[in-house]
Order: sequence, then C-alpha cells, then structure tokens
Amino acid sequence: MKRTPLVGSSKPLRRGSLKKVGSRTKAWQEVRANLANKKLDEDGLIRCEDFKINIPKCGIARPPGDMDCHHIAGRDGDLLTDESNLLFLTRECHEKAHGR
Repeated sequence: MKRTPLVGSSKPLRRGSLKKVGSRTKAWQEVRANLANKKLDEDGLIRCEDFKINIPKCGIARPPGDMDCHHIAGRDGDLLTDESNLLFLTRECHEKAHGR
C-alpha cells in the first residue's frame, strides 16, 4: 500500500517516511542535501532558523542529520523542492511551528 501525506496536512513527514526512492523523493533528498551544505557553519553545524517564522530564537546549532526541514508554504507540487520554501529547525521548534 502506497503511503502519501494527506493533502493540506500540516503534519511534518516522519523521519524515514521517504524510504521509497521515486523521482520526487530523489529530488527532495538532493535539494535537502544541497541546502544543508549551503547552511553549514565553520563547525559543520546548522543553526535553527526559527526566527524567520516568528518563533522565539532558540539559537541551537546541530549536525544536518539532527535538523528538520520545514516547508513554510506546504509541500504540494514544486513547493516540495523550492529552497525558498525551506527552513532548518530543531525538532522542538518544528513542533512549535505546527502548533503542537
């Protein structure tokens, strides 16, 4: 059975939920990896970008694998791979962004 996120869902994808490698999944993985490389600081960490969506700044920096990628305007169509639609957030800040 094919698992897809609900249309219009504000629920973030679970880690590991993109294990099936289709063309859309490959594109997403490439965009995320490229964006992570751009955002790395001199210590190889990425800072939480929560301040860009008006969440109190936590200032935490973590390795790319420990950061969530938040889609500001959703994941439908080209928004999934649009870098201007993506922010790196800690898990805690990502939950705040979705109002949990």
